Amino acid sequence: MDFPEQVTNVLDDLARAYGLVDLDLDSQGRVSLRRHEVVLTLSYSDVPLEGLTIFVDLGTLPMESAPALNYLLELNYLAWTANLMSIGLDASGDRAIGQFVVPLSCIERQSLQAQLTDMIKAAQTIRQRLAAEDYVIH
Repeated sequence: MDFPEQVTNVLDDLARAYGLVDLDLDSQGRVSLRRHEVVLTLSYSDVPLEGLTIFVDLGTLPMESAPALNYLLELNYLAWTANLMSIGLDASGDRAIGQFVVPLSCIERQSLQAQLTDMIKAAQTIRQRLAAEDYVIH
């Protein structure tokens, strides 16, 4: 698959900003990077909207997951209304996943780097809260 030059250029710029050798998309249009113990996956797609989707692992749900799910639903609503990210569960239902779509027309290094930083901070906070079973939104 050929990727838009804009996407590959921004990923090259991002790699340099993070001190990485490269951030090349694989044949399926994905690349992952680890920052501050948080793994982010960027995935290029041209359907239904051309752009990059950023995925971040927000952590494992505790055994008694009902309160955690309520917390994540409330966070999902607040994050969605603030245009930060949407929150869901992985296929197994054991892990919370954050997702944010950046349309091709909006892809540039500084805003993408800022979005990644915001998602890392959110992931760190949500992981701590899930681990501590602290579901109060401050």
